[in-house]
Amino acid sequence: MKKTLSLILAITLCFTLCACSSNDTEEETTSTETNTEVVTKYSLGETVSTNLAEFTLENSSLTYYVSNNSTNYVEPTDTPNTLFAASVGHCYVSVTFTITNKDRGGSISFASFASEWDPKWSVSYNGVDYPVKGYSLNDNAGTDYINLGFSAIVEKGTGNTIRKHTSQNYLLSAGETITIRTFGIIDVDPQNLTDGFEFTVGVPNSNNEYEYFTYVVPARS
Repeated sequence: MKKTLSLILAITLCFTLCACSSNDTEEETTSTETNTEVVTKYSLGETVSTNLAEFTLENSSLTYYVSNNSTNYVEPTDTPNTLFAASVGHCYVSVTFTITNKDRGGSISFASFASEWDPKWSVSYNGVDYPVKGYSLNDNAGTDYINLGFSAIVEKGTGNTIRKHTSQNYLLSAGETITIRTFGIIDVDPQNLTDGFEFTVGVPNSNNEYEYFTYVVPARS
């Protein structure tokens, strides 16, 4: 009888210890999940905002050529041309974006290496991050700042060219909204130009700091 009682107590103690161990594991797992930071990612056409500016990535794609025709200036194209052709080991990132200066007064000199607003953009392709470098004629190494010297002012929604923009920057007046099509360089030959990727943009705030937002660019069929 005593042996049977001892055996029952031992089995009960074993189950109690297992239950405690299971609860500890569940609590630890719950704690880990609670501390995981959720990163918000945006779709093409969504608007992100700081207290100084609004930014919308309208469209983006990888390409080896962009057009030099005035009617569809710097649009991605499959037609080779000698003016805008990415060298081997590089590709272009075509970008169409809408930007608004929300400030009550004053202008922002956007995309000039000497300006207060010099966005640092990057592309994540196959899990590797590549800085987007500004295109300079006959310099496929690119500059370390966004260069609007080869860009177009376009209609939002249609993408139709309004006019060429040939300055390295754009002076964005208070309250002004504009849609721009341009392109930069990344140091990779993609497996397929139709592959999806992520595009991260820096949008300034009134503290002269950047807030970063990531867009998911889906693969093209």
